[in-house]
Amino acid sequence: MDARVQDFSGRGLREKDPVRAYRVRGTPTFPFVGPDGHEMMRFSGATRDAAEFMRPGRDVVEGQWRSGGFEQVAAP
Repeated sequence: MDARVQDFSGRGLREKDPVRAYRVRGTPTFPFVGPDGHEMMRFSGATRDAAEFMRPGRDVVEGQWRSGGFEQVAAP
């Protein structure tokens, strides 16, 4: 099945088009896309709890993603 979805600008496209564009290989995958349309950071995989799920978004908002991505930011 190839469902129709909308991109961030409201343009209709096939479901598999953004999957290919953002190189999603598995789920869940959360690409964080800036206003310019470029991916800033991505988080892939399951989370243990709500706090871990919220952390990548907070890191993007606070600008910590610039230091090299969530994996480096989250490392102890």
